[in-house]
Amino acid sequence: MYPSYQIFKYNLTLILTLLLLLNYSNSECQNSESLFLEAQKLARHKNYSGAFDILWKLVRLEPDNQKYYLELGELFYCSKQYNETIKMCYKALEIDKTSPKAYLLRGKVCLVTKSYGCAILFCNKAINNTDDEDIILQCLKKRGEAKHALENYSEAYNDFLTVLQYDSLDVNTLYSISDIQMKLNKDDEAIRTFKKIIRIEASNFRAYKMLGLILIKMDKNKEAIEFLNKGLKFTPKDAELYCHLGHANYKEKDYNLALSNISKSLIINQDNPVAYKIRALVYLELNQEEKACNDFFKSLQLGYIEKYGYDVLDLYIERCEE
Repeated sequence: MYPSYQIFKYNLTLILTLLLLLNYSNSECQNSESLFLEAQKLARHKNYSGAFDILWKLVRLEPDNQKYYLELGELFYCSKQYNETIKMCYKALEIDKTSPKAYLLRGKVCLVTKSYGCAILFCNKAINNTDDEDIILQCLKKRGEAKHALENYSEAYNDFLTVLQYDSLDVNTLYSISDIQMKLNKDDEAIRTFKKIIRIEASNFRAYKMLGLILIKMDKNKEAIEFLNKGLKFTPKDAELYCHLGHANYKEKDYNLALSNISKSLIINQDNPVAYKIRALVYLELNQEEKACNDFFKSLQLGYIEKYGYDVLDLYIERCEE
């Protein structure tokens, strides 16, 4: 009987030891997960220092856990420490060479550092290694931005259209599409896009501003005035809105109202060379040539030529130099 008792005792001890180890392991896992969640919470509140401290501790505990390196990479990215972000991406890829999150993060770094070909390459890799809709959407947006920057407008446009198939109410993507439409002089399409943005966000004053700008270009000044005034209801201290409104008033030959709105624009922002140019044109129509010449000169001082061309210089030479 004695040997059987000893065997029983040994087996019981072994089982208890295993249970304790299993409990300890589970406890450690739960503790690690709670710490990881705490780090993410701190990061969301921009307490990057606290998040870094926790994540480095977790890396020491579990050096083969990929998600810690990815989270560190995101923190470095938010902190604009892009070389460190790249290091974390490659750490994550050493553990799993197909990680779409690592490729996406690497692509984001390429984009902000203006390595656009590199951004496209890594976004492609991320897309090819995932079925996760959120990651695919992010990659399409970033890849579209990179192609846009490279002036590959047709492919960028296709990427942004694909994003809208997933989320037709994505205002940022609609702005990206409208920018391409304007660059390709597809003004009617751009107008429809901006009107769609307004239907989604009625208070989006930027859309009213851009609509006004396009409509002035198309000599649809009364419609432009309508949209610009609507925009001013949502942001009554926007210098560009007043400037565009003054320009539309000028083209409608309402010179006193044009002068009023341009002057309001310049009270808010005294460094806009376009506003001085338009006010100068208004002064010419009001036969106030000295004031017009002063505004033309001010526009030139503020760098109008570098930004917009030589038309103000030509007017200044023609009207102001004896």
